[in-house]
Amino acid sequence: TLPGWAADEMSGALGGADRYQPGNDALRSFVHRQTFMQHARSGGALTAEDFLGSWVDLEGNSVKVYSIDAWELRLVAALSRPNRPDLQVSVRPLETGGWLCGSFELDPMDSSCDKLTWYSPDGRVSVWTKGRA
Repeated sequence: TLPGWAADEMSGALGGADRYQPGNDALRSFVHRQTFMQHARSGGALTAEDFLGSWVDLEGNSVKVYSIDAWELRLVAALSRPNRPDLQVSVRPLETGGWLCGSFELDPMDSSCDKLTWYSPDGRVSVWTKGRA
């Protein structure tokens, strides 16, 4: 887990202007996981390799995803924002087949090799597109 200051930084960095309006978080999480499992079974799930490379969020910030281990893929996302220190957070798989970046969960139905959509537990949305800032 992230220390409090890092979680706050991550929330600010990934927050963006869009917000998802959560209704019943437990129901949303259940439906999300069921949808992801159906998507994964159909061959649409993203692999660790799909995250590697340069991304840009909706605010124009640079996000670089790379592995910190030479022997296995252990992913880190480095977010670079103007006039603020870079922020590094882990990108890791969930046992259910999904992915987390810090505390943000990947939306598999709105993500691809060229676009990643992340949701925070409190409903904030961050969208990354493949490319350079």
